[in-house]
Amino acid sequence: MVALELVDISKDYHDSSGRCVPVLKQLSFAVPAGAFCCVLGPSGCGKTTILNIVAGLISPDSGAVRVCSTSNTQESARISYVFQQHRLLPWKTVEGNLEFVLRATGVPASEWHGRQRECLALVGLDQVREQFPATLSEGMRQRVAIARSLVVRPTLLLMDEPLSHLDELTARALRHDLAALCYTGSYTVLFVTHNAAEASYLADQVVVLSNKPTCVRAEMRLDTSRPRDFEGYATLRAQRELLRLLGVTGGEPDVPKNSQMV
Repeated sequence: MVALELVDISKDYHDSSGRCVPVLKQLSFAVPAGAFCCVLGPSGCGKTTILNIVAGLISPDSGAVRVCSTSNTQESARISYVFQQHRLLPWKTVEGNLEFVLRATGVPASEWHGRQRECLALVGLDQVREQFPATLSEGMRQRVAIARSLVVRPTLLLMDEPLSHLDELTARALRHDLAALCYTGSYTVLFVTHNAAEASYLADQVVVLSNKPTCVRAEMRLDTSRPRDFEGYATLRAQRELLRLLGVTGGEPDVPKNSQMV
């Protein structure tokens, strides 16, 4: 079952002189329900524009986006968005930030407490629910942002390089947590990154983009077993292939010849 489909999406912008700058050109791909899909491409190629179009924040010049509900009910699809920066409300507690989106999306008040505790426990932060964002580390704030996105039980979770501004130790810990959280198939994830190693570790599906005007350069399915080893042979092999698809000709990771498949 398909959770998300983009069909022939095109989008142009105009620079300060009024010159038309093509960004997306007839871009098409589909994401199966429950998949973790990484959109991988060079900086400035329009990855965030794709997320904003899917989220309905901007409109494409042409083409269509279909977000499908994966339930058997008539309930419409729900989209959550995790940005590069956490965007927490500093005057509200952790629990208050989750309550804000629950109220805004019309979730009955009787469900708030249970959902807040459930999602904070998922990201390992139930013990800080009464603290304010300023008292938390940057990694913890991003965990709260992820919990806030999950509390509405989204059909589709959009993530725009949410780990790119974190130090590598914190980013690695969060990648591990994201993989554990999402590989069960409970969520359909569209995750933007320019990091081939991150994509090869997290994704079931990788959509590789070209430079502008951007189209789909290639698609790659990763069927290696989970949990994955970030430095494992299968992950490094996938990373090398993704770099090749991106057109990177140097700096590929070395894979030991005597390594065993993981």
